[in-house]
Amino acid sequence: MSIIDKQIIEKINWMPEKSGSYEIDNYLLGESGQSLNPGCWVRGRTVYGDMWVWNQNWGTYSVPVFAYLDHLQTIRIPSDTKYTHAVEVTQGYSASVTETMETEVSLGNGFILAGAGGVKLSSSYTEGIHGSTKRTQSFEIQGPGVYNFYQVHLVFAHLVTSAGHLDGMFQYSQVKTVDEQREDLCFLTSVATDTVVPVMAESSITPLTWHEVQRAVLMKGYKIADNSGRWLFHTTAYNRPGSRY
Repeated sequence: MSIIDKQIIEKINWMPEKSGSYEIDNYLLGESGQSLNPGCWVRGRTVYGDMWVWNQNWGTYSVPVFAYLDHLQTIRIPSDTKYTHAVEVTQGYSASVTETMETEVSLGNGFILAGAGGVKLSSSYTEGIHGSTKRTQSFEIQGPGVYNFYQVHLVFAHLVTSAGHLDGMFQYSQVKTVDEQREDLCFLTSVATDTVVPVMAESSITPLTWHEVQRAVLMKGYKIADNSGRWLFHTTAYNRPGSRY
């Protein structure tokens, strides 16, 4: 790991913690005329239910742990005019998620109905979260100027019970041996939200990469051995009303 990578991961460690979509969006997007913030830790609620990994459903604890801005596109408007621009935005998992795993993962609509751990995702996820796709969204912006488009993505940690033998399919993961017959697997996913904004160049920021997020949030920010760190799983969700789907 380079010195620059270590500095970024340390910077992520000192980012503030926010709760709920209102606090998250307002922090990341900042105030008018000010620079954006690249990411923040998230305080969320653990939910329990099935998650599809590889070739079957597994009982899984999931909790939102981080949020960040994903850069979509940069455009330049040369003239003093209003301009309507169409941008391809992400639906479902962040496109970069599939680059660091060698298996299909998906969450059913029960995960959405259970409140996704207390954060708002997208109104389009009525059938759950399956793969990564694109849709087009139009924005009216005023020239002249250079604009960057960003989309808010939410990071979820998943504790997949009895799936420890699948850890080789993930570039970043942790495994815990529970007993002789059970190993649990922990990994992260990132899900796109409906929040997309155009920002003038002077208020723009360099976005975090998915590799940086995983190194900081999962590999440095959590210890599966004793379920501790910047975030943790509340396994009481298994029996808590409203937290199981």
